[in-house]
Amino acid sequence: YQITDTYLVSALSISCVCLFISVKFNASWWREKYLQGLVAAWLILELTVLVMFSLENTRTIRLPWVLARSMHKLLVAMSLWGIATTQVTAIVYVFAGAVGQDVWWICTATLECVEVVLIVVFILVREDSIPIEVAYLIPLTSQVATISVTAHASCRIFPNKAPWHMVIHSMGTSMAVITASATVIALSATGKLPNLVSLHGILFIINSIVGYRPPSHPPTLEKL
Repeated sequence: YQITDTYLVSALSISCVCLFISVKFNASWWREKYLQGLVAAWLILELTVLVMFSLENTRTIRLPWVLARSMHKLLVAMSLWGIATTQVTAIVYVFAGAVGQDVWWICTATLECVEVVLIVVFILVREDSIPIEVAYLIPLTSQVATISVTAHASCRIFPNKAPWHMVIHSMGTSMAVITASATVIALSATGKLPNLVSLHGILFIINSIVGYRPPSHPPTLEKL
């Protein structure tokens, strides 16, 4: 089931990113060169690793041993990075822009890039000793950032009339996702549940869905 599960999480990631781009193509995030480059870089890497993974599994080509043994974990890491990038763009960017603190989403996106690089290096060098759960750190970072930035934005923008329906949704969903993911990891570690990466992918996507609906331009203090 591992190969099917890996293809599924990759499909979830690509669908999540492509759907967001198609729905919010003219939104303010598209004017951010950094985000454009980040999404483009991820898409190229995701498709490259996906093709290599497919070719290796169908025995169409024989990859070098270092790559062949690591393709599963590399594709999982790339796919979860795509899901995390969507949340940064759909949620963290919007709330950070609302308070004029772009440093929030920039730091979150940069930290996730650093995590991806380190995880890829560790997988290539010490694949046997690196559990697949390490890749979950990437989307978990965006979940923590969502909790932090929504709490900060609610205090800055709406000190007396906080948009609790938005704040509670984003913060509550992130907390629930983190709790659910930790529970699934614990159950998988004890053998009570199969270690399905796609299940974590679905959990991490949940909070990003709300970002498909907010206004195209992040709210400003003056407008509010």
